[in-house]
Amino acid sequence: MTGCGVRPPLSGETGEESEVYERRQSRSVAEPPRVLAHAASISHDNPLQAVVRVSLSQPARVFVEYGNPLAGKFRSAISAMATEHRMSLARLRAETVYRYAIGVEDVTPLDEGGADGRIGTGAWPKRLDIYQG
Repeated sequence: MTGCGVRPPLSGETGEESEVYERRQSRSVAEPPRVLAHAASISHDNPLQAVVRVSLSQPARVFVEYGNPLAGKFRSAISAMATEHRMSLARLRAETVYRYAIGVEDVTPLDEGGADGRIGTGAWPKRLDIYQG
């Protein structure tokens, strides 16, 4: 049974100790969730609304930080635990390019080259002209 991950009992052991060894071996450190794919898109209904879709290797909670030098920096809400996420980006300005970075809660430091990208908004929607000053 040595090839199965079970250590044979040492002299003087009852066999119970080798079972404890086997349980400890099976509790190896799990690999943290990784971003497998991500894509950002602008809503076809409103050029000021963006969505970032994220696929993970295993369930986790994610967030998106986004911004640019003129608009400032923003952060999305933290998602529920899942492998597939749809994150909405709010407070976008018309005809502006934003850089975004995806963070996996308690795992991915954003400044260590995690998943990131760029997205540009469209023109100010005509139906919202009443709000433009």
